[in-house]
Amino acid sequence: MNKITFKKKVTKTKLKKFLKQIKDKDFLIHKDSNKSPWIYLDSKKFSFHFACEKGNVIGSLITFNSIYSRHLYFLYINEKYRYKGIGSILIKKFLLNTKKIKTVHVLKSLKKH
Repeated sequence: MNKITFKKKVTKTKLKKFLKQIKDKDFLIHKDSNKSPWIYLDSKKFSFHFACEKGNVIGSLITFNSIYSRHLYFLYINEKYRYKGIGSILIKKFLLNTKKIKTVHVLKSLKKH
């Protein structure tokens, strides 16, 4: 695995390439760049963080930020890069790095493959 970099913004082309890689049935609803959560790219209440390898997006963490809390809105790591600690790094760097209350919702249908 090459060096992983973290960015707050990526081009629409790179985002669309990343979204095409989403294969998990529970995440298919998020493949469309014209729907949630991607329609909030310019919103100040949402923070977008992208994990990249060689300039290509391999994962994303999105949080919704309020005065009192930070909510994990979306987390997805490309299947090829899972179990390498990338999701953990995103969570530690961009979700847990605040004194605000943290919230997360998990679908019961999600399970480890």
